[in-house]
Amino acid sequence: MKTLAFGAVMAIVGIAMSMQYFTTKEDTLSISTPPVRVAHALMREGDTHYDHAVTATSTTTVREDVWVTEFSAEVQGAPHQLLHNFYLYVDGQPDTWCPDRDTILWSGGTVSAQKPSVFEEPYGILLEKGTVLRLESLFVDEGGGHGTEHEPSLRVNMRTEPAAVSKRTVPLTYAALTPAPCDLTRPIFRIDAQARDATFSTERRPFIFPSDGRILRTTAHFHASYERGIVNTLRLFLNGSRIDEFASTDVANPAERNPTLLKGESPFPIKKNDVLWMEAVFNNPSDTPVAEGMAIVSFYFAPEYAQ
Repeated sequence: MKTLAFGAVMAIVGIAMSMQYFTTKEDTLSISTPPVRVAHALMREGDTHYDHAVTATSTTTVREDVWVTEFSAEVQGAPHQLLHNFYLYVDGQPDTWCPDRDTILWSGGTVSAQKPSVFEEPYGILLEKGTVLRLESLFVDEGGGHGTEHEPSLRVNMRTEPAAVSKRTVPLTYAALTPAPCDLTRPIFRIDAQARDATFSTERRPFIFPSDGRILRTTAHFHASYERGIVNTLRLFLNGSRIDEFASTDVANPAERNPTLLKGESPFPIKKNDVLWMEAVFNNPSDTPVAEGMAIVSFYFAPEYAQ
């Protein structure tokens, strides 16, 4: 009897341990673009990276309901510097702020792609079985016409947990606000020569929050004139009041053209129907226009009703 009792206890312990292992199970969902031949770009005055970029695209289908807890990216077959930017979309699902493009889950560029994006509990990206993901990456080789040619590809890895057993409860949505065109195939604009305080904003197309909630992880990417000492400024407004501002006198410095906003204030509280918009103010003392002005503010939103 004692042997049977001991065996029964051990069986229960074994089941419990198995259940514990299952509830903490993690997996990786990956998507990679095919290798593409990237010719050396000889950048001339007035050229932009988009004039020489090569696009690579790939799709994959989610096989089960999962929570994404981390994104990371790696360039394969070439130096990381050949990656210009990338976007991970939900294929065929229109974006709530910009219906001309699909919903974005994650995006990055040469600098930001070097670090993973991690979501702590209770937050995560909830993906349903059958969701089709599309990865679009742009590569540019500024080698000036010399050196070895490469065929890069981009791989995005998503650390996931099965939705059936995950402890995640708050599904995040991603937004990328820019005064440039919605489709993001060429998210840039021209800044005239001798421009002073040239302003580009999304005030006429603001982001209106669908529910109470919180803003998490607000980042930006902006640049205009690369001359040192020239002030270029990015501002963020909520309901007409400025809630943050970042100014740079050297956007050639990666940290100064990729600032984090709302530092020390996240999660930032939001009420339903709050209105968010961004503005970039650029100066260009040169007699030559800046062909590749850019300003993007990205953030994750956590709806309160899901918490």
